[in-house]
Amino acid sequence: MSFVLALVLLLGSLPAAAAVSITDGDVFLTQQTNYTCTLVSSVMMLRRKAILDGDAAWSDITEPAVRTRAWSGAGLLWNFTYNGLSVTTRHLDSNGIRGLEAKRAYLLDMLAQHPEGVVIYNHDRPHAVLLTDYDSETDTFYCADPGKRTNPGRTPLSAATISGSSQEGKLNGIHQIWYISGGTSAGAGTMEPAPLADEDTALSAAPANLPEGEAPFPFTDVPDWAWFAEGVNWAVAQGVASGTEDGTLFSPDAPCSIGQALTFLWRASGQPEPTAANPFTDVSEDQFYYKPALWAYETGLASGDTLQPDAPCTRRLMVTYLWQACGMPQAETQFTFSDISPWLDYAPAVSWAVDMDIAAGTGDGSSFSPDEACSRAQVVTFLYRAFAGQTEA
Repeated sequence: MSFVLALVLLLGSLPAAAAVSITDGDVFLTQQTNYTCTLVSSVMMLRRKAILDGDAAWSDITEPAVRTRAWSGAGLLWNFTYNGLSVTTRHLDSNGIRGLEAKRAYLLDMLAQHPEGVVIYNHDRPHAVLLTDYDSETDTFYCADPGKRTNPGRTPLSAATISGSSQEGKLNGIHQIWYISGGTSAGAGTMEPAPLADEDTALSAAPANLPEGEAPFPFTDVPDWAWFAEGVNWAVAQGVASGTEDGTLFSPDAPCSIGQALTFLWRASGQPEPTAANPFTDVSEDQFYYKPALWAYETGLASGDTLQPDAPCTRRLMVTYLWQACGMPQAETQFTFSDISPWLDYAPAVSWAVDMDIAAGTGDGSSFSPDEACSRAQVVTFLYRAFAGQTEA
């Protein structure tokens, strides 16, 4: 009897942070402000991983703490590291994961490998929830919805506020996920991050389009799990872009100029030889972007007598270049953003880029940030999503 009593007293004295399981109510959170569903869903995912790793400090993983590492003015970062855990994103449609059956199979594989869950996001009516598990007996996906109008905790996906009228509709509407790609929660030991490429291969997702037998390029600033790794490897393999400095760097975060962006696009288009005379007063024959600039003028991508080649290439300008280069197709779905009026000349290009999963909204998805400068990583990723299927190695 005394042993039982001692055990009861011991259990009662355990700190609240030592959760019994990843389904305990204290693990789940509700967003306190609007437009933070992706952040709060990620916090819940990180908490569950910490518990699985035996990290007693899992409750220290909070929205304010993660925000400092994972949030920018535009929303949740596409990849970040927090407390020893690496989180990355993946766009489904642009990686060949299209339609209900393909998305369902992919998410089942992800849940099998990630019992902490994966954050799923719908761009159409922007909202994210944490997909937690699947019950095969009842064919039910479960999730944790951080929305302020929902009950906290594990709930069937069909009851979540993510867009879709049924479980199947919600699954089919998923465009993007965030998941833990490697690492172990701090305080629970360490291990090497699992390479994203290995996981992608196991899931039969679209790999980077590299020449046969060639490994990804060894840029020290492009880890395998980075959201832009596929785009960078494809761009270098196809001769669209190259490394910087001594060739060991790609400088993914460096701003991409108009001259660079047009050069990358010209190379992705097959490097056609221009025949037009140079109309630009700020473009000389000795510049690397000379032929791309003349080609852009010939094809209507650029006009006037100045190009401003050293100016940053903005998001709206890059998707407009791509849209025009692809023949200005009409989008099947007309997307609306709070910072883009439908009558603006680049609005059709934005809708097309989003419809084709080349680009996406920023922040909570309600804005596009058209005047935000593109980085080198963003430009080659846009090109990869637009051209990879047309340039088989």
